[in-house]
Amino acid sequence: MIKSVYIYLNQLILVVILAVCGGPDGEAQTVYITKTGNKYHRGHCGYLKYSKFPITLKEAHTREYDPCKICRPDLEERSDDESPETYVITPEKSDVDVRCGVIAKTTARQCKRITNNANGRCWQHQ
Repeated sequence: MIKSVYIYLNQLILVVILAVCGGPDGEAQTVYITKTGNKYHRGHCGYLKYSKFPITLKEAHTREYDPCKICRPDLEERSDDESPETYVITPEKSDVDVRCGVIAKTTARQCKRITNNANGRCWQHQ
């Protein structure tokens, strides 16, 4: 109990410091961590349902957090003006099954299908 309160207070202090001071360059990618987990996530990840603390990607690497395998925050986010046709589709298979990395335009949620394609997209989003 005391340990979890201590961890929570440390993360809260970090959030306050980052909010007040900001990052050194102001353009650092923001990822999110949970109160008890050891992975960092994108803002829309379902694992952030109960706790969500912003942190820079650099700080997440410094504190040895691993990237979430569902929302995959370690990949570059696609800007709105890029079309899906700009990606190279490769037929190779990956040996790891992952969740499709496409964010639906209509619902703004990540596709739920699991794929092992090398490009990280399911059959529908090829």
